[in-house]
Amino acid sequence: MKLNHESYKQAFSNITLDDRIGLELISNAKMARLRKKKKIMSQVAAVIICLVLAGGAGTGICYARTGTDPIHFFALLFRHSSVEAVKQLADGFAESDQILMDGNVKVALDSYLYDKEKGIILSNVTFSTINGADFYTKDEMDAYRAVGGNTGEADDEILKSMLVRDFGVVSGSSANTGNHAIVIENGHTFHYYEIITDMNGEKNDLDQLVIRGNNETGVLGAFKLEPTGNIKMVDLNIKGITACDTAQITGGYLKICWNTDVIMDETTDPLEQLPFSKIEVTLKDGTIYHYQKPDPVWAKMGDHTMDKEEQVYYAEEEGVTKLFGGSIMMDNDNNQRDWLMRFPDFINVDDIVSVTLDGQEIMK
Repeated sequence: MKLNHESYKQAFSNITLDDRIGLELISNAKMARLRKKKKIMSQVAAVIICLVLAGGAGTGICYARTGTDPIHFFALLFRHSSVEAVKQLADGFAESDQILMDGNVKVALDSYLYDKEKGIILSNVTFSTINGADFYTKDEMDAYRAVGGNTGEADDEILKSMLVRDFGVVSGSSANTGNHAIVIENGHTFHYYEIITDMNGEKNDLDQLVIRGNNETGVLGAFKLEPTGNIKMVDLNIKGITACDTAQITGGYLKICWNTDVIMDETTDPLEQLPFSKIEVTLKDGTIYHYQKPDPVWAKMGDHTMDKEEQVYYAEEEGVTKLFGGSIMMDNDNNQRDWLMRFPDFINVDDIVSVTLDGQEIMK
């Protein structure tokens, strides 16, 4: 199985951070070390300085290793990150020495940020095998590839698909969602970066980060979390929109919650239940993040000629980032739905000047 440190480096080859972010964090790292509250910022500076000395400075700083610092976290999960937004959260990251073991699997909680009040967790977890054996044999990977018809995919892609299937990181609450990135170091070690947000009203009362596995119980164990920091969040004003209950926006996503009497099953397209059609988020610099609910016709299978509306939406526009999807959490017991629109960039909420829902301004 050709899974080694070289493939690990390649996984990071397209991860860049603007020079201005790196240089600003370098200048702030000395102050962070003096405070001695966290070791995180000094690690950020050490990584960046080494990369600059090695010729990493230029149009961007490229990373070829993992780390417990927030720089690696946001570089992996987002295309770009706001300097101010990363600085606001840097002191909220805490290192952890917690480890759990289940059979031949060892899981280490490297670092995390836990905003208990808002029900948000940012976590960096490392999975490895205790005896150094690969998680899967080549025969197991070939069998998975054959069943899925993924005959042309590389071993790294097949391995990542299998790991996502068999392992996960979730909140201690009954329902949550988030976005994640998996970085494979080799066949027996991988890193799992995750942002988790609880459903509206479903708080993580146990203060736990639960590790999902493929054993009989489906859970390998749980890490105990302590509140470590605050994540900026803006409550949006949707009182005039009867279909929705609450809406919030953070640097990574916008979430809208509503109630419905409709019980959704596996055959129901979740997007059909969205009580809105279009969202636009505008920043101070004029950047717009635009989401439009897809027309059911657009989603039909097979080749088809795009109609004029579809062509207009998919066409590139300067200064406009078009978002093509979101995720829906469903709590049928309480008739609740949460919709999450993830941003490709981690933005500074202080830079948001307007949020419109179907043309109606909902910024307070």
